[in-house]
Amino acid sequence: MPALLLTAAYVIAVAVTAGIALTGGDIGPLERLTVLKETDDGNDGEPTLRDVIAGMSRSSVGLLLAVGAVWSWTLWQSLRGPLRPPPGAARHPAGRDERRLRLTLYVVAGTWVVYAAAPIWPWWAVALDATVLATVVVAVHPVLRQRWSLAGFALAAGLLGYVTTVAGEVFSAFDLHDGERAAQAAGLGGLAGTLWYVLVLAAQWRDGRWRRATVLYGVAAQVLPLLLIMFVALLPARVAGVDLAAYAVMDAMTVIWLARSAHDLAIPPQAPLPAGPPALTHEGPAPLVRFAGLAACVSVLIPPLISGDPLWLTRYLPLHTVQSMLGEPLSLLWRGFEAAVGLGGLAVVVLTAVLWRGRRLALAALAATGLAGVSVVALAAATDRLAIGMSPLWFTAACAVAAPLLSWTHVLRAGAGRRAAGV
Repeated sequence: MPALLLTAAYVIAVAVTAGIALTGGDIGPLERLTVLKETDDGNDGEPTLRDVIAGMSRSSVGLLLAVGAVWSWTLWQSLRGPLRPPPGAARHPAGRDERRLRLTLYVVAGTWVVYAAAPIWPWWAVALDATVLATVVVAVHPVLRQRWSLAGFALAAGLLGYVTTVAGEVFSAFDLHDGERAAQAAGLGGLAGTLWYVLVLAAQWRDGRWRRATVLYGVAAQVLPLLLIMFVALLPARVAGVDLAAYAVMDAMTVIWLARSAHDLAIPPQAPLPAGPPALTHEGPAPLVRFAGLAACVSVLIPPLISGDPLWLTRYLPLHTVQSMLGEPLSLLWRGFEAAVGLGGLAVVVLTAVLWRGRRLALAALAATGLAGVSVVALAAATDRLAIGMSPLWFTAACAVAAPLLSWTHVLRAGAGRRAAGV
Protein backbone atom coordinates (compact mmCIF):
# COMPACT_ATOMS: atom_id res chain seq x y z
CA MET A 1 0.00 0.00 0.00
CA PRO A 2 2.75 2.61 0.74
CA ALA A 3 4.31 1.89 -2.66
CA LEU A 4 0.98 2.49 -4.41
CA LEU A 5 0.31 5.71 -2.49
CA LEU A 6 3.76 7.18 -3.11
CA THR A 7 3.64 6.28 -6.80
CA ALA A 8 0.19 7.79 -7.17
CA ALA A 9 1.31 10.98 -5.41
CA TYR A 10 4.24 11.30 -7.83
CA VAL A 11 1.99 10.75 -10.87
CA ILE A 12 -0.40 13.46 -9.66
CA ALA A 13 2.49 15.88 -9.07
CA VAL A 14 3.87 15.30 -12.56
CA ALA A 15 0.42 15.76 -14.12
CA VAL A 16 -0.16 19.04 -12.27
CA THR A 17 3.24 20.51 -13.13
CA ALA A 18 2.81 19.45 -16.77
CA GLY A 19 -0.51 21.27 -16.88
CA ILE A 20 1.14 24.40 -15.48
CA ALA A 21 3.88 24.21 -18.12
CA LEU A 22 1.46 23.69 -21.01
CA THR A 23 -0.71 26.64 -19.97
CA GLY A 24 2.20 29.05 -20.13
CA GLY A 25 3.49 28.70 -16.61
CA ASP A 26 6.92 27.79 -15.31
CA ILE A 27 8.32 24.53 -16.64
CA GLY A 28 10.83 24.36 -13.79
CA PRO A 29 8.73 22.22 -11.40
CA LEU A 30 8.15 19.61 -14.12
CA GLU A 31 11.85 19.59 -14.90
CA ARG A 32 12.75 19.08 -11.24
CA LEU A 33 10.34 16.13 -10.95
CA THR A 34 11.60 14.34 -14.08
CA VAL A 35 15.22 15.01 -15.07
CA LEU A 36 15.93 15.74 -11.37
CA LYS A 37 19.24 17.58 -11.71
CA GLU A 38 20.80 20.66 -13.24
CA THR A 39 24.17 21.29 -14.84
CA ASP A 40 26.50 23.86 -13.36
CA ASP A 41 27.87 26.47 -15.74
CA GLY A 42 30.96 27.00 -13.56
CA ASN A 43 33.69 28.93 -15.38
CA ASP A 44 33.39 27.38 -18.84
CA GLY A 45 30.43 29.46 -20.00
CA GLU A 46 28.26 26.44 -20.76
CA PRO A 47 24.48 26.99 -20.38
CA THR A 48 22.77 25.58 -17.34
CA LEU A 49 19.88 23.18 -17.52
CA ARG A 50 17.57 26.06 -16.62
CA ASP A 51 18.68 27.87 -19.78
CA VAL A 52 17.92 24.80 -21.86
CA ILE A 53 14.55 24.22 -20.25
CA ALA A 54 13.57 27.86 -20.82
CA GLY A 55 13.55 27.31 -24.57
CA MET A 56 11.61 24.06 -24.55
CA SER A 57 8.56 23.61 -26.74
CA ARG A 58 5.42 21.58 -26.09
CA SER A 59 7.09 18.56 -27.67
CA SER A 60 9.75 18.81 -24.97
CA VAL A 61 7.04 18.90 -22.30
CA GLY A 62 5.79 15.65 -23.77
CA LEU A 63 9.30 14.27 -23.52
CA LEU A 64 9.46 15.20 -19.85
CA LEU A 65 6.07 13.57 -19.30
CA ALA A 66 7.45 10.36 -20.78
CA VAL A 67 10.41 10.56 -18.39
CA GLY A 68 7.96 11.09 -15.55
CA ALA A 69 6.12 7.92 -16.57
CA VAL A 70 9.41 6.02 -16.43
CA TRP A 71 10.12 7.33 -12.94
CA SER A 72 6.59 6.37 -11.86
CA TRP A 73 7.26 2.80 -12.92
CA THR A 74 10.62 3.00 -11.12
CA LEU A 75 8.94 3.96 -7.86
CA TRP A 76 6.48 1.09 -8.13
CA GLN A 77 9.13 -1.49 -9.00
CA SER A 78 11.44 -0.32 -6.23
CA LEU A 79 8.99 0.22 -3.37
CA ARG A 80 6.70 -2.78 -3.78
CA GLY A 81 9.25 -5.14 -2.23
CA PRO A 82 10.07 -8.76 -3.14
CA LEU A 83 7.54 -10.85 -5.01
CA ARG A 84 5.98 -13.81 -3.29
CA PRO A 85 7.72 -17.13 -3.95
CA PRO A 86 5.92 -19.69 -6.10
CA PRO A 87 3.54 -22.02 -4.18
CA GLY A 88 5.39 -24.95 -2.69
CA ALA A 89 8.82 -23.41 -3.32
CA ALA A 90 11.50 -24.60 -0.95
CA ARG A 91 12.91 -22.01 1.42
CA HIS A 92 16.65 -21.44 1.12
CA PRO A 93 17.99 -19.19 3.86
CA ALA A 94 20.19 -16.43 2.49
CA GLY A 95 23.82 -16.44 3.52
CA ARG A 96 25.72 -13.56 5.03
CA ASP A 97 27.09 -12.42 1.68
CA GLU A 98 23.62 -12.39 0.11
CA ARG A 99 22.16 -10.40 3.01
CA ARG A 100 25.00 -7.89 2.83
CA LEU A 101 24.59 -7.48 -0.93
CA ARG A 102 20.84 -7.05 -0.61
CA LEU A 103 21.23 -4.29 1.99
CA THR A 104 23.87 -2.56 -0.15
CA LEU A 105 21.64 -2.64 -3.23
CA TYR A 106 18.72 -1.12 -1.34
CA VAL A 107 20.89 1.66 0.11
CA VAL A 108 22.47 2.52 -3.24
CA ALA A 109 19.09 2.51 -5.00
CA GLY A 110 17.74 4.84 -2.33
CA THR A 111 20.53 7.36 -2.83
CA TRP A 112 18.90 8.41 -6.11
CA VAL A 113 16.42 10.39 -4.01
CA VAL A 114 19.28 12.81 -3.33
CA TYR A 115 19.19 13.89 -6.98
CA ALA A 116 15.82 15.53 -6.43
CA ALA A 117 17.12 17.48 -3.41
CA ALA A 118 20.49 18.46 -4.90
CA PRO A 119 20.03 19.90 -8.41
CA ILE A 120 23.73 20.82 -8.74
CA TRP A 121 26.44 18.48 -7.54
CA PRO A 122 29.84 19.79 -6.40
CA TRP A 123 32.95 17.71 -7.06
CA TRP A 124 32.88 16.07 -3.65
CA ALA A 125 29.29 14.87 -4.19
CA VAL A 126 30.26 13.26 -7.51
CA ALA A 127 33.22 11.57 -5.83
CA LEU A 128 31.03 10.40 -2.94
CA ASP A 129 28.43 9.03 -5.37
CA ALA A 130 31.12 7.04 -7.22
CA THR A 131 32.35 5.69 -3.89
CA VAL A 132 28.82 4.58 -2.97
CA LEU A 133 28.45 2.79 -6.30
CA ALA A 134 31.81 1.11 -5.72
CA THR A 135 30.30 -0.59 -2.66
CA VAL A 136 28.03 -2.55 -5.02
CA VAL A 137 31.12 -3.72 -6.92
CA VAL A 138 32.65 -4.96 -3.68
CA ALA A 139 29.45 -6.48 -2.25
CA VAL A 140 28.49 -8.43 -5.38
CA HIS A 141 31.91 -10.09 -5.70
CA PRO A 142 31.64 -12.71 -2.90
CA VAL A 143 28.11 -13.62 -4.07
CA LEU A 144 29.24 -14.35 -7.63
CA ARG A 145 32.70 -15.81 -7.10
CA GLN A 146 31.39 -19.14 -5.79
CA ARG A 147 30.03 -20.10 -9.22
CA TRP A 148 31.80 -17.73 -11.59
CA SER A 149 35.47 -17.87 -12.50
CA LEU A 150 35.60 -14.26 -13.79
CA ALA A 151 34.28 -12.63 -10.63
CA GLY A 152 37.76 -11.39 -9.73
CA PHE A 153 38.18 -9.85 -13.16
CA ALA A 154 34.82 -8.08 -12.79
CA LEU A 155 35.84 -6.78 -9.35
CA ALA A 156 39.04 -5.30 -10.79
CA ALA A 157 37.20 -3.66 -13.70
CA GLY A 158 34.51 -2.15 -11.48
CA LEU A 159 36.96 -0.74 -8.94
CA LEU A 160 39.13 0.67 -11.73
CA GLY A 161 36.11 2.45 -13.21
CA TYR A 162 34.94 4.11 -10.01
CA VAL A 163 38.40 4.78 -8.54
CA THR A 164 39.42 6.69 -11.67
CA THR A 165 36.20 8.71 -11.42
CA VAL A 166 36.94 9.67 -7.82
CA ALA A 167 40.58 10.41 -8.63
CA GLY A 168 39.63 12.61 -11.59
CA GLU A 169 37.23 14.68 -9.46
CA VAL A 170 39.77 15.11 -6.65
CA PHE A 171 42.61 16.08 -9.01
CA SER A 172 40.33 18.56 -10.80
CA ALA A 173 39.20 20.17 -7.54
CA PHE A 174 42.80 20.81 -6.46
CA ASP A 175 43.95 21.92 -9.93
CA LEU A 176 46.21 18.90 -10.37
CA HIS A 177 45.62 18.79 -14.09
CA ASP A 178 48.31 16.23 -14.90
CA GLY A 179 46.73 13.80 -12.48
CA GLU A 180 43.28 14.60 -13.85
CA ARG A 181 44.39 13.84 -17.41
CA ALA A 182 46.00 10.59 -16.26
CA ALA A 183 42.83 9.53 -14.41
CA GLN A 184 40.65 10.30 -17.41
CA ALA A 185 43.07 8.99 -20.06
CA ALA A 186 41.20 7.69 -23.12
CA GLY A 187 38.04 7.17 -21.11
CA LEU A 188 39.57 4.16 -19.36
CA GLY A 189 37.34 4.55 -16.29
CA GLY A 190 34.17 4.61 -18.37
CA LEU A 191 35.24 1.56 -20.34
CA ALA A 192 36.13 -0.33 -17.17
CA GLY A 193 32.80 0.56 -15.56
CA THR A 194 30.88 -0.57 -18.63
CA LEU A 195 32.89 -3.79 -18.69
CA TRP A 196 31.93 -4.51 -15.06
CA TYR A 197 28.29 -3.81 -15.86
CA VAL A 198 28.26 -6.28 -18.77
CA LEU A 199 30.10 -8.93 -16.77
CA VAL A 200 27.66 -8.74 -13.85
CA LEU A 201 24.62 -8.83 -16.16
CA ALA A 202 26.01 -11.91 -17.88
CA ALA A 203 26.60 -13.57 -14.50
CA GLN A 204 23.09 -12.70 -13.30
CA TRP A 205 21.57 -14.20 -16.45
CA ARG A 206 23.31 -17.52 -15.76
CA ASP A 207 22.55 -17.48 -12.04
CA GLY A 208 19.20 -18.85 -10.88
CA ARG A 209 18.84 -16.31 -8.08
CA TRP A 210 17.89 -13.42 -10.39
CA ARG A 211 14.90 -13.22 -12.67
CA ARG A 212 15.40 -12.62 -16.38
CA ALA A 213 13.28 -9.45 -16.22
CA THR A 214 15.68 -8.00 -13.64
CA VAL A 215 18.64 -8.53 -15.95
CA LEU A 216 16.74 -7.01 -18.88
CA TYR A 217 16.19 -3.83 -16.85
CA GLY A 218 19.96 -3.63 -16.44
CA VAL A 219 20.41 -4.05 -20.19
CA ALA A 220 17.78 -1.37 -20.82
CA ALA A 221 19.73 1.09 -18.65
CA GLN A 222 22.52 1.03 -21.24
CA VAL A 223 20.52 0.60 -24.44
CA LEU A 224 17.41 2.79 -24.05
CA PRO A 225 19.22 6.17 -23.76
CA LEU A 226 21.09 5.51 -27.02
CA LEU A 227 17.89 4.48 -28.77
CA LEU A 228 16.10 7.60 -27.48
CA ILE A 229 18.81 9.92 -28.79
CA MET A 230 18.92 8.16 -32.17
CA PHE A 231 15.12 8.23 -32.51
CA VAL A 232 14.81 11.93 -31.75
CA ALA A 233 17.74 12.69 -34.08
CA LEU A 234 15.72 11.24 -36.97
CA LEU A 235 12.73 13.51 -36.29
CA PRO A 236 12.29 16.49 -38.66
CA ALA A 237 12.32 19.03 -35.79
CA ARG A 238 14.81 19.07 -32.94
CA VAL A 239 13.44 18.49 -29.45
CA ALA A 240 15.30 20.27 -26.67
CA GLY A 241 16.44 18.38 -23.61
CA VAL A 242 16.85 14.94 -25.23
CA ASP A 243 20.26 14.31 -23.64
CA LEU A 244 18.88 15.21 -20.21
CA ALA A 245 15.93 12.88 -20.71
CA ALA A 246 18.24 10.08 -21.83
CA TYR A 247 20.34 10.39 -18.67
CA ALA A 248 17.18 10.39 -16.55
CA VAL A 249 15.94 7.21 -18.25
CA MET A 250 19.32 5.56 -17.68
CA ASP A 251 19.18 6.51 -13.99
CA ALA A 252 15.62 5.17 -13.67
CA MET A 253 16.44 1.83 -15.30
CA THR A 254 19.53 1.52 -13.10
CA VAL A 255 17.47 2.10 -9.96
CA ILE A 256 15.01 -0.61 -11.04
CA TRP A 257 17.89 -3.00 -11.72
CA LEU A 258 19.42 -2.34 -8.29
CA ALA A 259 16.12 -2.64 -6.42
CA ARG A 260 14.93 -5.75 -8.26
CA SER A 261 18.34 -7.38 -7.82
CA ALA A 262 17.85 -6.91 -4.09
CA HIS A 263 14.22 -8.12 -4.25
CA ASP A 264 15.19 -11.32 -6.06
CA LEU A 265 17.74 -12.26 -3.40
CA ALA A 266 14.89 -12.48 -0.88
CA ILE A 267 13.02 -15.27 -2.70
CA PRO A 268 14.02 -18.86 -3.50
CA PRO A 269 15.61 -19.49 -6.91
CA GLN A 270 13.12 -20.45 -9.63
CA ALA A 271 15.45 -23.18 -10.89
CA PRO A 272 18.42 -25.14 -9.53
CA LEU A 273 21.52 -23.01 -9.50
CA PRO A 274 23.71 -23.87 -12.49
CA ALA A 275 27.16 -25.23 -11.98
CA GLY A 276 28.37 -23.48 -15.14
CA PRO A 277 29.16 -24.78 -18.62
CA PRO A 278 31.98 -27.30 -18.98
CA ALA A 279 34.32 -24.71 -20.50
CA LEU A 280 34.17 -22.59 -17.32
CA THR A 281 34.87 -25.36 -14.82
CA HIS A 282 38.31 -26.39 -13.67
CA GLU A 283 38.29 -29.35 -16.06
CA GLY A 284 39.24 -29.27 -19.71
CA PRO A 285 40.53 -26.19 -21.56
CA ALA A 286 39.06 -23.52 -19.26
CA PRO A 287 42.37 -21.58 -18.97
CA LEU A 288 42.69 -21.49 -22.76
CA VAL A 289 39.11 -20.26 -23.13
CA ARG A 290 39.68 -17.47 -20.62
CA PHE A 291 42.97 -16.52 -22.23
CA ALA A 292 41.57 -16.45 -25.76
CA GLY A 293 38.49 -14.48 -24.72
CA LEU A 294 40.50 -11.95 -22.73
CA ALA A 295 42.98 -11.56 -25.60
CA ALA A 296 40.13 -10.95 -28.05
CA CYS A 297 38.69 -8.21 -25.79
CA VAL A 298 42.05 -6.56 -25.19
CA SER A 299 42.93 -6.52 -28.89
CA VAL A 300 39.86 -4.45 -29.82
CA LEU A 301 40.42 -2.13 -26.83
CA ILE A 302 43.97 -1.16 -27.79
CA PRO A 303 43.12 1.16 -30.75
CA PRO A 304 40.46 3.17 -28.82
CA LEU A 305 42.76 3.56 -25.83
CA ILE A 306 45.67 4.74 -27.97
CA SER A 307 43.55 6.98 -30.17
CA GLY A 308 41.66 8.71 -27.36
CA ASP A 309 39.10 10.00 -29.89
CA PRO A 310 35.92 8.08 -30.76
CA LEU A 311 35.75 9.73 -34.20
CA TRP A 312 38.31 7.38 -35.74
CA LEU A 313 36.61 7.36 -39.15
CA THR A 314 35.80 11.06 -39.42
CA ARG A 315 39.50 11.87 -39.09
CA TYR A 316 40.01 10.31 -42.50
CA LEU A 317 36.62 10.86 -44.09
CA PRO A 318 34.72 14.06 -43.14
CA LEU A 319 31.12 13.64 -42.04
CA HIS A 320 29.81 15.92 -44.80
CA THR A 321 31.32 13.53 -47.34
CA VAL A 322 29.50 10.63 -45.68
CA GLN A 323 26.25 12.63 -45.68
CA SER A 324 26.58 13.33 -49.40
CA MET A 325 27.09 9.62 -50.10
CA LEU A 326 24.59 8.06 -47.66
CA GLY A 327 22.08 10.79 -46.84
CA GLU A 328 21.17 12.21 -43.44
CA PRO A 329 19.53 9.16 -41.72
CA LEU A 330 22.25 6.68 -42.73
CA SER A 331 25.00 9.15 -41.87
CA LEU A 332 23.58 9.34 -38.32
CA LEU A 333 23.79 5.57 -38.08
CA TRP A 334 27.34 5.81 -39.41
CA ARG A 335 28.24 8.30 -36.67
CA GLY A 336 26.63 6.10 -34.03
CA PHE A 337 28.57 3.06 -35.27
CA GLU A 338 31.79 5.08 -35.31
CA ALA A 339 31.30 6.37 -31.77
CA ALA A 340 30.32 2.94 -30.41
CA VAL A 341 33.51 1.35 -31.76
CA GLY A 342 35.67 4.34 -30.84
CA LEU A 343 34.47 4.23 -27.23
CA GLY A 344 35.30 0.55 -26.89
CA GLY A 345 31.82 -0.85 -27.44
CA LEU A 346 33.23 -3.59 -29.67
CA ALA A 347 35.00 -5.07 -26.65
CA VAL A 348 31.66 -5.29 -24.85
CA VAL A 349 30.15 -7.19 -27.79
CA VAL A 350 33.10 -9.59 -27.89
CA LEU A 351 33.05 -10.12 -24.13
CA THR A 352 29.33 -10.86 -24.21
CA ALA A 353 29.95 -13.49 -26.89
CA VAL A 354 32.77 -15.04 -24.83
CA LEU A 355 30.86 -15.21 -21.55
CA TRP A 356 27.33 -15.65 -22.76
CA ARG A 357 26.25 -15.99 -26.39
CA GLY A 358 26.12 -14.01 -29.61
CA ARG A 359 29.25 -15.29 -31.37
CA ARG A 360 27.80 -14.71 -34.83
CA LEU A 361 26.74 -11.17 -33.95
CA ALA A 362 30.19 -10.43 -32.54
CA LEU A 363 31.90 -11.81 -35.64
CA ALA A 364 29.60 -9.72 -37.83
CA ALA A 365 30.48 -6.60 -35.80
CA LEU A 366 34.19 -7.38 -36.15
CA ALA A 367 33.79 -7.87 -39.90
CA ALA A 368 31.84 -4.60 -40.27
CA THR A 369 34.45 -2.68 -38.29
CA GLY A 370 37.34 -4.14 -40.25
CA LEU A 371 35.62 -3.44 -43.56
CA ALA A 372 34.81 0.13 -42.49
CA GLY A 373 38.46 0.78 -41.67
CA VAL A 374 39.68 -0.51 -45.04
CA SER A 375 36.96 1.35 -46.96
CA VAL A 376 37.63 4.70 -45.29
CA VAL A 377 41.37 4.49 -45.90
CA ALA A 378 40.74 3.55 -49.56
CA LEU A 379 38.33 6.48 -50.04
CA ALA A 380 40.72 8.87 -48.32
CA ALA A 381 43.55 7.73 -50.59
CA ALA A 382 41.34 8.12 -53.67
CA THR A 383 40.46 11.72 -52.73
CA ASP A 384 44.07 12.60 -51.76
CA ARG A 385 42.91 13.60 -48.28
CA LEU A 386 45.70 14.20 -45.77
CA ALA A 387 45.37 11.66 -42.96
CA ILE A 388 45.40 12.99 -39.40
CA GLY A 389 45.75 10.81 -36.32
CA MET A 390 45.61 7.06 -36.03
CA SER A 391 44.82 5.14 -39.19
CA PRO A 392 41.52 3.20 -39.19
CA LEU A 393 43.59 0.23 -40.36
CA TRP A 394 44.67 -0.23 -36.73
CA PHE A 395 41.04 -1.02 -35.93
CA THR A 396 40.96 -3.40 -38.89
CA ALA A 397 44.08 -5.15 -37.63
CA ALA A 398 42.58 -5.47 -34.13
CA CYS A 399 39.45 -7.06 -35.61
CA ALA A 400 41.60 -9.45 -37.65
CA VAL A 401 43.23 -10.61 -34.40
CA ALA A 402 40.02 -10.77 -32.33
CA ALA A 403 37.93 -12.75 -34.84
CA PRO A 404 40.04 -15.96 -34.83
CA LEU A 405 40.49 -15.73 -31.06
CA LEU A 406 36.73 -15.53 -30.59
CA SER A 407 36.22 -18.47 -32.96
CA TRP A 408 38.84 -20.40 -31.01
CA THR A 409 36.88 -19.97 -27.77
CA HIS A 410 33.84 -21.48 -29.52
CA VAL A 411 35.86 -24.46 -30.74
CA LEU A 412 37.30 -25.06 -27.27
CA ARG A 413 33.87 -24.86 -25.63
CA ALA A 414 32.37 -27.24 -28.18
CA GLY A 415 35.18 -29.73 -27.62
CA ALA A 416 34.79 -29.54 -23.85
CA GLY A 417 31.02 -30.08 -24.20
CA ARG A 418 31.53 -33.19 -26.36
CA ARG A 419 34.02 -34.63 -23.91
CA ALA A 420 31.66 -33.95 -21.00
CA ALA A 421 28.88 -35.75 -22.87
CA GLY A 422 31.17 -38.70 -23.62
CA VAL A 423 30.97 -38.20 -27.38
